[in-house]
Amino acid sequence: MGRSEVAIVIPTYNGKRLLERCLVSLQSSTYPFSVTVVDDHSADGTYNFLRKRFPWVRAIFNKRNLGPAASKNVGIKATQAEFVATLDNDTVTTPTWLERLVETMTKNARVGACGSKLLILQNDKLINSAGGIMTRTGQCWDRGLFEVDRHQYEESEEVMSVCTAAALFRRSTLDRVGLFDEKFFYPLEDVDMGLRMNLAGYKVVYAPSSVAYHEIGATMGRINPRKTYLAERNRFRMLFKNLGVLTLIRIGPEIVQNMIGQIAHWAFIKRNIILKDRMAMLQAFARAILWNFLNLYDTLEERKKVLRTRRMPDDLILSQAPTRMPPILFPDYNIQTKQSFTRANRKVDVIDFGKDDSSALGYGWYELERSQVDSNMIFRWTRDEAIAYISLSEPSILKLEVFGIPQFIGKPIQGRILVNEFDVGCFEIRHDGWQVISFRLDRFIETTCEIRIQVTTPWRPSRVFRNRDLRLLGIGVRKIWLEKMSEAKS
Repeated sequence: MGRSEVAIVIPTYNGKRLLERCLVSLQSSTYPFSVTVVDDHSADGTYNFLRKRFPWVRAIFNKRNLGPAASKNVGIKATQAEFVATLDNDTVTTPTWLERLVETMTKNARVGACGSKLLILQNDKLINSAGGIMTRTGQCWDRGLFEVDRHQYEESEEVMSVCTAAALFRRSTLDRVGLFDEKFFYPLEDVDMGLRMNLAGYKVVYAPSSVAYHEIGATMGRINPRKTYLAERNRFRMLFKNLGVLTLIRIGPEIVQNMIGQIAHWAFIKRNIILKDRMAMLQAFARAILWNFLNLYDTLEERKKVLRTRRMPDDLILSQAPTRMPPILFPDYNIQTKQSFTRANRKVDVIDFGKDDSSALGYGWYELERSQVDSNMIFRWTRDEAIAYISLSEPSILKLEVFGIPQFIGKPIQGRILVNEFDVGCFEIRHDGWQVISFRLDRFIETTCEIRIQVTTPWRPSRVFRNRDLRLLGIGVRKIWLEKMSEAKS
């Protein structure tokens, strides 16, 4: 039996450097394919570069910038293969990436789409996506985002959607449910597609054996009014277009409550953010609502198309959806690795949180906070594991100023410190408040030290304070520094 034909579609916009890396990685694929790159009116010479550097790639040049959703559609329409794979230009694939997706797809004719396990390219210990999730009110995110990959998502299973940064679609399913909604531009066009497939009775599957790496933007967790506007705009359109009238009436109060909560959050709670940024975020929500009113007719026309393909009731689909978003650790800094820290030739022997911490932190840190007792004290909470980097030139004492509330929680906070994978000692916090913990370092001379803070007794504020803070917390850290042994003795 012959292999199914696969066409890979890669939309790109001013991403020549990224695209070269992506295409080179594809050349080691164990499964045959064809590639169509849709250049979305780039100004960096991508189209001519492709014709010279990769003549085996079919390149299409859009006469104007259409956006990621429309560009993917252009590529899909230009191909005839039984299966269509989508890749972002900032991905790097493994040799078996495509073969594992095809294996998953061909096991069941009802599988309309399957997605890869995406790891973060800058730090391949972290997950980018293990399938898409959606709440009852249409809030969406990638499962496992920024979690340390401990093989917790190793089962192939049905999901709401798959990230189109690395996914495979069955053409016959696309012919039935339609292509990506070009009104979305970006983001959520992949979730909208997944929801339509689920409602039409097709399976959307996460395939953990298919692995690819995805470069994440450094500003992902920062204030971004445009991205907020697009996400909220598209969320409303997705709900109005796909869900039944009775369902919308039933979840309507939740949608309104969610929107009011977000507006109140930026208007009254985020007082540490400058007024200009808060107003920009509030305007983003207002613009999202207005856009949906102005485009209501088009949404209703698209709704008619969805109704013709529906085979599954809303309740069956939404019964699997969580009521709220899971806690996501959004870094407000560019995550470092030992390699990137060393390449930058940084000489850091003091990490003072809130002042110069962002260039020396790996994964596992929450956003900066101010102490409720002393507003001048700035710190970060860790998860159950967090990484920091420091430079060591002679035998020293590693010191950390840390915080916990073990008496309030009702149990000591315990953990250990590892430096370059060596266990240098345990710690135990028995009393509420700040304290300094110390560890001898005499074996890591003239090297970058990766400091790994592991908390074996993490806790959740939602359980202790009965609030909506679902984070998993370890310890608060205010400062990490080195003290020379000679100075410590004196």
